[in-house]
Amino acid sequence: GVIGFTSYRAGESGVKTWQGTVGSTTSRNYNLQFRDSVVIYPVWDGFDLGADTDMNPELDRPGDYPITQYPLHQLPLNHLIDNLLVRGALGVGFGMDGKGMYVSNITVEDCAGSGAYLLTHESVFTNIAIIDTNTKDFQANQIYISGACRVNGLRLIGIRSTDGQGLTIDAPNSTVSGITGMVDPSRINVANLAEEGLGNIRANSF
Repeated sequence: GVIGFTSYRAGESGVKTWQGTVGSTTSRNYNLQFRDSVVIYPVWDGFDLGADTDMNPELDRPGDYPITQYPLHQLPLNHLIDNLLVRGALGVGFGMDGKGMYVSNITVEDCAGSGAYLLTHESVFTNIAIIDTNTKDFQANQIYISGACRVNGLRLIGIRSTDGQGLTIDAPNSTVSGITGMVDPSRINVANLAEEGLGNIRANSF
Protein backbone atom coordinates (compact mmCIF):
# COMPACT_ATOMS: atom_id res chain seq x y z
CA GLY A 1 0.00 0.00 0.00
CA VAL A 2 1.08 3.58 0.64
CA ILE A 3 1.88 5.37 3.91
CA GLY A 4 2.82 9.04 4.02
CA PHE A 5 2.57 9.30 0.21
CA THR A 6 1.64 12.25 -2.02
CA SER A 7 0.55 11.81 -5.64
CA TYR A 8 0.42 15.00 -7.74
CA ARG A 9 -1.16 15.13 -11.20
CA ALA A 10 -1.00 11.40 -11.85
CA GLY A 11 -1.76 10.44 -15.45
CA GLU A 12 -4.45 7.96 -14.36
CA SER A 13 -5.50 7.20 -10.79
CA GLY A 14 -3.44 8.60 -7.96
CA VAL A 15 -3.29 5.25 -6.12
CA LYS A 16 -4.73 2.09 -7.66
CA THR A 17 -4.73 -1.58 -6.70
CA TRP A 18 -4.77 -4.18 -9.45
CA GLN A 19 -8.23 -5.50 -10.22
CA GLY A 20 -8.59 -8.94 -11.69
CA THR A 21 -6.28 -11.48 -13.29
CA VAL A 22 -3.00 -11.24 -15.15
CA GLY A 23 -2.23 -14.19 -17.39
CA SER A 24 -3.53 -17.32 -15.70
CA THR A 25 -3.64 -16.24 -12.06
CA THR A 26 -5.13 -13.57 -9.84
CA SER A 27 -3.29 -10.33 -9.15
CA ARG A 28 -5.59 -9.06 -6.41
CA ASN A 29 -4.18 -7.49 -3.26
CA TYR A 30 -4.82 -8.29 0.41
CA ASN A 31 -3.70 -6.95 3.79
CA LEU A 32 -2.37 -3.61 2.55
CA GLN A 33 -2.16 -0.29 4.39
CA PHE A 34 -3.30 3.02 2.90
CA ARG A 35 -2.65 5.68 5.54
CA ASP A 36 -1.73 9.34 5.86
CA SER A 37 -1.66 9.94 2.10
CA VAL A 38 -2.80 12.61 -0.37
CA VAL A 39 -3.82 12.55 -4.05
CA ILE A 40 -3.99 15.94 -5.80
CA TYR A 41 -5.38 16.58 -9.32
CA PRO A 42 -5.22 13.08 -10.83
CA VAL A 43 -6.41 12.72 -14.43
CA TRP A 44 -8.82 9.98 -13.34
CA ASP A 45 -9.69 8.61 -9.88
CA GLY A 46 -8.08 9.56 -6.58
CA PHE A 47 -7.83 6.29 -4.64
CA ASP A 48 -9.11 3.23 -6.54
CA LEU A 49 -8.76 0.35 -4.10
CA GLY A 50 -10.95 -2.32 -5.66
CA ALA A 51 -10.12 -5.98 -6.31
CA ASP A 52 -12.83 -7.05 -8.77
CA THR A 53 -13.32 -5.19 -12.03
CA ASP A 54 -16.61 -4.35 -13.75
CA MET A 55 -14.93 -3.37 -17.02
CA ASN A 56 -14.07 -6.95 -18.03
CA PRO A 57 -16.07 -9.15 -15.65
CA GLU A 58 -14.49 -12.51 -14.84
CA LEU A 59 -16.40 -15.73 -14.29
CA ASP A 60 -14.03 -16.76 -11.51
CA ARG A 61 -10.76 -15.83 -9.79
CA PRO A 62 -8.05 -18.33 -10.78
CA GLY A 63 -5.66 -18.93 -7.90
CA ASP A 64 -7.84 -16.94 -5.50
CA TYR A 65 -11.12 -17.18 -3.57
CA PRO A 66 -13.81 -18.49 -5.94
CA ILE A 67 -16.88 -16.45 -6.81
CA THR A 68 -19.03 -19.12 -5.15
CA GLN A 69 -17.33 -18.38 -1.82
CA TYR A 70 -17.07 -14.60 -2.13
CA PRO A 71 -19.34 -13.01 -4.76
CA LEU A 72 -18.27 -10.07 -6.91
CA HIS A 73 -16.89 -7.13 -4.89
CA GLN A 74 -17.11 -9.07 -1.60
CA LEU A 75 -13.55 -10.30 -1.07
CA PRO A 76 -12.13 -10.10 2.49
CA LEU A 77 -9.37 -7.69 1.46
CA ASN A 78 -8.48 -6.76 5.05
CA HIS A 79 -6.87 -3.44 4.11
CA LEU A 80 -6.11 -0.82 6.74
CA ILE A 81 -7.46 2.50 5.40
CA ASP A 82 -7.18 5.72 7.40
CA ASN A 83 -6.52 9.44 6.92
CA LEU A 84 -6.66 9.93 3.14
CA LEU A 85 -7.28 13.17 1.21
CA VAL A 86 -8.26 13.60 -2.44
CA ARG A 87 -8.52 16.95 -4.20
CA GLY A 88 -9.41 17.75 -7.80
CA ALA A 89 -9.89 14.28 -9.31
CA LEU A 90 -11.40 14.26 -12.80
CA GLY A 91 -13.11 10.96 -12.01
CA VAL A 92 -14.21 9.42 -8.71
CA GLY A 93 -12.51 10.73 -5.61
CA PHE A 94 -12.43 7.55 -3.50
CA GLY A 95 -13.47 4.11 -4.72
CA MET A 96 -13.15 0.62 -3.28
CA ASP A 97 -14.82 -2.75 -2.88
CA GLY A 98 -14.52 -5.61 -0.40
CA LYS A 99 -16.21 -7.00 2.67
CA GLY A 100 -15.78 -6.62 6.40
CA MET A 101 -13.42 -3.63 6.54
CA TYR A 102 -13.02 -0.55 8.70
CA VAL A 103 -12.35 2.77 6.93
CA SER A 104 -11.85 6.09 8.71
CA ASN A 105 -10.97 9.74 8.15
CA ILE A 106 -11.50 10.15 4.40
CA THR A 107 -11.77 13.64 2.84
CA VAL A 108 -12.69 14.21 -0.81
CA GLU A 109 -12.74 17.72 -2.30
CA ASP A 110 -13.60 19.31 -5.65
CA CYS A 111 -13.93 16.19 -7.82
CA ALA A 112 -15.63 16.05 -11.21
CA GLY A 113 -17.32 12.71 -10.52
CA SER A 114 -18.67 10.98 -7.43
CA GLY A 115 -16.94 11.79 -4.19
CA ALA A 116 -17.09 8.18 -3.00
CA TYR A 117 -18.08 5.10 -5.02
CA LEU A 118 -18.08 2.18 -2.61
CA LEU A 119 -18.95 -1.32 -3.81
CA THR A 120 -18.52 -2.52 -0.26
CA HIS A 121 -20.35 -4.95 2.02
CA GLU A 122 -20.55 -5.31 5.81
CA SER A 123 -17.95 -2.56 6.27
CA VAL A 124 -17.80 0.36 8.70
CA PHE A 125 -16.98 3.93 7.64
CA THR A 126 -16.17 6.60 10.23
CA ASN A 127 -15.63 10.32 9.69
CA ILE A 128 -16.11 10.76 5.95
CA ALA A 129 -16.12 14.29 4.45
CA ILE A 130 -17.38 14.96 0.93
CA ILE A 131 -16.85 18.55 -0.21
CA ASP A 132 -17.95 19.87 -3.63
CA THR A 133 -18.06 16.64 -5.63
CA ASN A 134 -19.84 15.73 -8.87
CA THR A 135 -18.91 19.24 -10.00
CA LYS A 136 -19.53 18.31 -13.66
CA ASP A 137 -23.09 17.32 -12.73
CA PHE A 138 -22.88 13.82 -14.20
CA GLN A 139 -25.68 11.31 -13.74
CA ALA A 140 -23.89 10.13 -10.62
CA ASN A 141 -24.44 10.21 -6.90
CA GLN A 142 -22.05 12.16 -4.73
CA ILE A 143 -21.77 9.14 -2.41
CA TYR A 144 -22.76 5.61 -3.42
CA ILE A 145 -22.54 2.52 -1.17
CA SER A 146 -23.83 -0.72 -2.67
CA GLY A 147 -23.95 -3.20 0.21
CA ALA A 148 -25.12 -3.27 3.81
CA CYS A 149 -22.58 -1.05 5.57
CA ARG A 150 -22.54 1.33 8.53
CA VAL A 151 -21.51 4.98 8.25
CA ASN A 152 -20.97 7.08 11.35
CA GLY A 153 -19.97 10.68 10.83
CA LEU A 154 -20.67 11.95 7.31
CA ARG A 155 -19.86 15.60 6.63
CA LEU A 156 -21.28 17.15 3.47
CA ILE A 157 -19.89 20.63 2.97
CA GLY A 158 -19.65 22.85 -0.07
CA ILE A 159 -19.64 26.34 -1.47
CA ARG A 160 -21.50 25.20 -4.57
CA SER A 161 -25.20 24.52 -4.71
CA THR A 162 -26.46 20.96 -4.68
CA ASP A 163 -25.90 19.29 -8.03
CA GLY A 164 -28.85 18.82 -10.34
CA GLN A 165 -28.37 15.14 -11.13
CA GLY A 166 -28.04 12.16 -8.84
CA LEU A 167 -28.45 11.89 -5.09
CA THR A 168 -26.27 13.33 -2.39
CA ILE A 169 -26.22 9.97 -0.60
CA ASP A 170 -27.30 6.71 -2.24
CA ALA A 171 -26.80 3.85 0.22
CA PRO A 172 -29.98 1.78 -0.13
CA ASN A 173 -28.78 -1.06 2.10
CA SER A 174 -26.80 0.86 4.72
CA THR A 175 -27.33 2.49 8.11
CA VAL A 176 -26.05 6.08 8.25
CA SER A 177 -25.74 8.32 11.30
CA GLY A 178 -24.15 11.63 12.13
CA ILE A 179 -24.89 13.51 8.89
CA THR A 180 -23.90 17.18 9.07
CA GLY A 181 -24.18 19.85 6.40
CA MET A 182 -26.88 21.53 4.33
CA VAL A 183 -28.36 18.41 2.79
CA ASP A 184 -31.72 18.29 1.03
CA PRO A 185 -33.54 15.32 2.66
CA SER A 186 -35.05 14.42 -0.72
CA ARG A 187 -31.53 13.67 -2.00
CA ILE A 188 -30.86 11.01 0.65
CA ASN A 189 -31.56 7.33 -0.01
CA VAL A 190 -30.47 5.04 2.83
CA ALA A 191 -31.93 1.95 4.49
CA ASN A 192 -31.73 3.45 7.98
CA LEU A 193 -31.05 7.06 8.93
CA ALA A 194 -30.22 7.51 12.61
CA GLU A 195 -29.51 10.66 14.64
CA GLU A 196 -29.33 12.78 11.56
CA GLY A 197 -28.65 16.49 11.67
CA LEU A 198 -29.39 18.28 8.42
CA GLY A 199 -28.15 21.83 8.75
CA ASN A 200 -29.99 23.26 11.75
CA ILE A 201 -32.91 20.87 11.40
CA ARG A 202 -33.32 17.44 12.98
CA ALA A 203 -35.42 15.11 10.86
CA ASN A 204 -37.14 12.34 12.80
CA SER A 205 -38.15 10.09 9.94
CA PHE A 206 -38.22 9.66 6.17
